Amino acid sequence: MSEPETSDHGVVTQHARTTLPYRLAVWYLRSAMVSLPLAFIDFDRLWPIWPSVIVLSFICVSPVRYMAYFEWKLSQADLGVMLWRDAFSPRFR
Repeated sequence: MSEPETSDHGVVTQHARTTLPYRLAVWYLRSAMVSLPLAFIDFDRLWPIWPSVIVLSFICVSPVRYMAYFEWKLSQADLGVMLWRDAFSPRFR
């Protein structure tokens, strides 16, 4: 498989969206949007959700940040916009 052309931002972002680490990070963000409000409802019993969300964030998002910087040559701001847009988009699967 050939490397995407780094000068074409659209090709790079389309390639990034098809990788497994990116899809895992989007799945994590969608799950965190559900679990964190539940932890606020009954904090006394559900406090273990917070440390698990923090640990999972490092596991799921760190590889994507690494790939965005070194392989895709995307800025972290562009990556953040892409991730949150896809996390809120019902069309992204």
